[in-house]
Amino acid sequence: MRRFLVTITAIFVLRIVIILYSNSVVGQTKLEDVKAKLAGNEERSIVYDQLSDSISKMVGGIG
Repeated sequence: MRRFLVTITAIFVLRIVIILYSNSVVGQTKLEDVKAKLAGNEERSIVYDQLSDSISKMVGGIG
């Protein structure tokens, strides 16, 4: 009976460790995806600002 409890406890602990590791890996992957999206948004924002400045200069030069 004691061996049975030790085995069940070991399996339970092992499953918890595996689940925590899996969640950590998934979380890290999601974090990297979010960082990449933020970097892309920042690049688009810079391009938008540059285009806005160019259009402002063009409109200002016309008027």
